[in-house]
Amino acid sequence: MAKQSERQLGAFISLWVTEFGEIPVLLCDKKMKKEDMVRFRNRVVHEGKIPTREEAIKFGNAVLDVLRPPLAILRKSYQEEINKITSENLMKASIKSGRLISTMRETSIIGANYDEPKHQAKTLEEALQFLTEKRQIYSFIQGKTFKLTMMLACCLKRFNS
Repeated sequence: MAKQSERQLGAFISLWVTEFGEIPVLLCDKKMKKEDMVRFRNRVVHEGKIPTREEAIKFGNAVLDVLRPPLAILRKSYQEEINKITSENLMKASIKSGRLISTMRETSIIGANYDEPKHQAKTLEEALQFLTEKRQIYSFIQGKTFKLTMMLACCLKRFNS
């Protein structure tokens, strides 16, 4: 079922209704101007439409609006199971790679394991701005690290001469 999105969606809806007794909000319930989000997505994915930045941000925010409420419900109802699955996946990855693999949580705009209300309220644009600033900081640090490494190499070369 990995490449059969309609069946995956049907399975999700069936399980959600069975477990929680209500139909989840879906992307098809969201609109962008006169065009619904599913049609917009299909035009981008299948017809080669290049969205504007504004369209992409609006679509991304609509996706976040659809994903966040059920994730919050799942976290509240199944946190222990989420933690267990995460641990099992880390263990499998460790066995497969032959190395101990652990996790250091780097917050993303959405996730099953992270439930910080302030973070969950971020728009896509705010998250993109945060990533841009973070990249600038990393770039600055990498530049300083490279310069420091070169200076040390020069000093060692002079010292060993």
